[in-house]
Amino acid sequence: MQRKKLIEVALPLDAINRAAARAVICAQMVDDPSSRPELFPTAQAQDQERQRLFDIITQLVTWENTNNESILTAAHDEIPPTFAGRPPVN
Repeated sequence: MQRKKLIEVALPLDAINRAAARAVICAQMVDDPSSRPELFPTAQAQDQERQRLFDIITQLVTWENTNNESILTAAHDEIPPTFAGRPPVN
């Protein structure tokens, strides 16, 4: 008899979806550095800023960081500049 893998039977989709949703929502709300040439005028500066944002998102979706206030705050702080200091209401 061939053994089944866990993914074939069940997954904690709620937990997985929460983490993925955080990443997607954050990336959806934060401007790409290329759209802010006044702040990031070169491709190198844009790449560096993009990597910094990727690092925040990566930390945001790491299971151990689910309730880490400093990481949640870091992600949250990236949103207001995109909306001229007036982010959408929750």
